[in-house]
Amino acid sequence: MRLSSYARGGYRRYLSWILNYLRYWIFRAFRSRGQLLVLISSFQHPYVRNLRHSMNRRVFFAPIPQWHLWGIRIPLRDVDIFHLHFIDEMGLNLEETNTFVTRLRAAGTKIVWTGHDLIPHDKDYALFEPLFAVWARAADGMIHHSRSGEEIMRARYNFRSDCEHTVIMEAYSRYHANLELRSHRTEIEQSYHLEPSPIRICIIGNPRTERKVVDFLEAVHRSSNQDLQVVCWSLKNSENVPIDDRISIAESWIFVEDDVISERLAMCELLAIPVAPDGEMLTTGLVGDAIGMGLGNLLSSWNFLSETAGQVGIVCGDTIDEIANSLNHLTKADVERVKLASRQSRKHRHPDIACTQILGFYLRLKEK
Repeated sequence: MRLSSYARGGYRRYLSWILNYLRYWIFRAFRSRGQLLVLISSFQHPYVRNLRHSMNRRVFFAPIPQWHLWGIRIPLRDVDIFHLHFIDEMGLNLEETNTFVTRLRAAGTKIVWTGHDLIPHDKDYALFEPLFAVWARAADGMIHHSRSGEEIMRARYNFRSDCEHTVIMEAYSRYHANLELRSHRTEIEQSYHLEPSPIRICIIGNPRTERKVVDFLEAVHRSSNQDLQVVCWSLKNSENVPIDDRISIAESWIFVEDDVISERLAMCELLAIPVAPDGEMLTTGLVGDAIGMGLGNLLSSWNFLSETAGQVGIVCGDTIDEIANSLNHLTKADVERVKLASRQSRKHRHPDIACTQILGFYLRLKEK
């Protein structure tokens, strides 16, 4: 399996594993009664970093040794919870997965799985569906980010009858939540050689089969709204886009650090999420990115978005014609309304709130 983009991010990420090693021995020497030890996969994924930061001092998180990173070899008998995130990041084949699950069971370690995806985005069903099935049978607890996602996940995989399922809405990322950056909008847009625009729409994120980025850009091209400007860093290398002065940036996705993502968001009004409603995506962090930086969303009819974006979003349809028609009627008043709703939503979508719910879930499962 390929090395993930966040694991390629530089020495700072590896330094954190070394620091975690030192913290583990301090934790082991002075472990307070009731403090949880959680072994966690995808230790340096941005989602997991956000989770770990919010639970600091309440939970000790240790990275599971994975093929692409150094980790701490901790006796499983000392581990309260194993928290599984992205199965493709585990780097284990079917036999290795079964062996690891057996070891967790023998040690009495509870297994929590957060359902980020129905199948990894490369759609390798032959490899991953058996792995997902193993973890479904093994899980003591399952965290979903939406009711609709829970329904899809439970329809695809067979979970144990005593597996506890909970829905905890995904928080915004504290690494994409620096509202002060918005006061530097002019300098940021000048650094990208952009002209001011009444309504600047951002498209970010890794390309996915379900993400219809080119369709959205085609809809911009067909629309008659001259107040729009689009900046896009979410294309596949092979994709071509319409030539239109309103599409100011149309670049292929590459990995960038959090501060770059925050700057790109800070100079925009809206974050577009054109996801096909009938695809296999379960979640996206883009709703949280919009809320973290005070942007509104332009949404497809995907159930996850309908359930989690609320007043922060403007539904603009799924087809090119539907999106173009919605953009034709988009006004600055609409934009200000959803931006206000976004800022008001921040207190309900704070990472500390989600992490308190996850901690409660850990404790419930531990006592079972």
